[in-house]
Amino acid sequence: MINFNRRGKINLTDRRQSVNSLIAPPVNDSFDGGAAAQGRIGDRRMDGKPSSFHPSAGFFVGCSDYPAGEIERVSSPAIILHDNIANLVAETDINCLSAMQYAVEVCRVENIVVVGHHGCRGVKAAIENRQSDILNSWLRPVRRLASEYKFLLEQIADAADRLDALCELNVIEQIQAACRTTIVQAAWSKDRELSVSGLIYDRQNRLLESFCVHINGRNSLAAQSAAAIADFERRWKIV
Repeated sequence: MINFNRRGKINLTDRRQSVNSLIAPPVNDSFDGGAAAQGRIGDRRMDGKPSSFHPSAGFFVGCSDYPAGEIERVSSPAIILHDNIANLVAETDINCLSAMQYAVEVCRVENIVVVGHHGCRGVKAAIENRQSDILNSWLRPVRRLASEYKFLLEQIADAADRLDALCELNVIEQIQAACRTTIVQAAWSKDRELSVSGLIYDRQNRLLESFCVHINGRNSLAAQSAAAIADFERRWKIV
């Protein structure tokens, strides 16, 4: 998995518990403690000649409402970013899939990370009655997810908490979607070192949480997904 070097005291909210949390740095800081300040790997050298190629560390799917680049600000070749509304990995989204294919097959990344965030306005729009055909079509997977897990979400009394919980479920769902792509499946069929995982970011208290799901082709997607839902229920104290 992506290794984040800066770990801090866990600043948990009183509404859930987590053992997979770490404190994110300020928006304009870097997890690696200075890669951005040291200059971009792969920039043109002072003598005008291109510097050597450095393999990318990971492919991040983030949300346009709060781009992953604001969370993980490192030198550009270290991470390839793709943002869209509600951080979806849709089988019909040629933009996302082509970026993923480029990252996996050309840049040889070893990590695909879905990065969601609490309070996502895209996720919120999915469960509101909005008169926008294009947006409604795009967000259909989120509405379907909200319906599928309605029995869990109904047990969370606070509306803002329910939204945050749905944002987390959406990350888990998009991890599964990424694993099902032909791009990832082809890499695993060739025994490539490629993992798929997810993060959720709470902008208010700078809490970054990872999920109990880390797929690398050698473990069961179904088992890992079930473990992630079980961890979700525990953290949100759902009986």
